[in-house]
Amino acid sequence: MLDISYLHYPEGIQLHLFRLFHKSLNLHLPNIQFIQFSGFLIISYLLACSSIKIQVFNVRLVVCALTCHYKRNCAPIIAFMDGRPLVNNELYDPLISKNFGRSSELKYRNKLLLLMAGIAGLREIELTLATIGLFVSPAGDFNEFVVLPESITRDGNERPILMAHDELKSSFETYINWLIESGINTTPNKHYLGLNPNAQLFVNDEYKGFTIQNRGERTSPHAMNKVLDQLIKNAGLWNCGVRRLSLVRTCVIESYRSGMSTTDISIVTGFSDDSISKILAMDYTAYSPIAEWFVNRKETKQKRLESFKKRRKFMLNLD
Repeated sequence: MLDISYLHYPEGIQLHLFRLFHKSLNLHLPNIQFIQFSGFLIISYLLACSSIKIQVFNVRLVVCALTCHYKRNCAPIIAFMDGRPLVNNELYDPLISKNFGRSSELKYRNKLLLLMAGIAGLREIELTLATIGLFVSPAGDFNEFVVLPESITRDGNERPILMAHDELKSSFETYINWLIESGINTTPNKHYLGLNPNAQLFVNDEYKGFTIQNRGERTSPHAMNKVLDQLIKNAGLWNCGVRRLSLVRTCVIESYRSGMSTTDISIVTGFSDDSISKILAMDYTAYSPIAEWFVNRKETKQKRLESFKKRRKFMLNLD
């Protein structure tokens, strides 16, 4: 357990204390972003505005926000770990919007890749090896419930995934239509919408299936990794702590928000209950009411003053 009892000081803490604290958690200073607020504020994933103790997990904390006090102005310091979840609709804007340009012929693939990872929770190896036949029935219908075979899953255990999300279904249908219109992985057969059911679902930049690298007894989806990394960089999120792992962590958080139990999330993502609990703790938007109160405090105070001025002016006119 790590004692951070100095957080109860009302006047904030000094920067050197934050540096010592961040080193103890193995956080990287180059990934720190400074966001200015007026007034006193402490925001944290796992910290609160009180004297507490927290457990240092094996994974780094996603955000550790402490307060520095300079001339009565406080600036919370937010340190992002690599792999933080996407927040504030970042999945759609800028991640998808920046990779869905009109000039890109692969925009439909890019969008579906990000949605399959961020909403359905597929890993890189699963995105690489998944075939068309898993998602399209012989009659050409879209499968909303899919069981990934153990031969393609990351941990070697078959896993069900849900494809019922409206945006995901729409993107999938658009991508499939693009494959048919482009003549990619098509066959003369009318089954499976005229597509080869054994062909890989996603194609690379050369319109061929993604390759894998064999490393001993393990296989690495190196080509898929490079594409996903580039999509993140295109959106300008790489320096903000977003990585490929951010996508599946976002899936866990959004699934929990939609009402799924941790047991169901464990089944469809393959994460253990302990891992799910740690990922859910990374959702700093759960602390947004605290942040909003401090951020809006100055504006609320100004509105009260304006209201008081109007009332006083009205009272003086009566006299």
